[in-house]
Amino acid sequence: MHRGRDTMLEGLKAPVASKLCALGARRLNLSDSDKELLDNALADTTWASHSLYFALKELGFHVSKDLIGFHRNEVCKCYKISTQLKS
Repeated sequence: MHRGRDTMLEGLKAPVASKLCALGARRLNLSDSDKELLDNALADTTWASHSLYFALKELGFHVSKDLIGFHRNEVCKCYKISTQLKS
């Protein structure tokens, strides 16, 4: 029920960075091309989480290797938000 508004999703807003995990929040500040590179690396199973951690750290992108694993397994705060939005 949309409570008298013209559209039901009129007030839909993107998640606030503080509600995302540290990786998700830092990802928001990347350029589109860097976001794509990060997303591809996270999806690439040839990267072990600890190897990806060291490679990102060397490039100045600091997040914990545990958080990389949580984000990859969709158990971090980013995915808890998306799960709540779907229900």
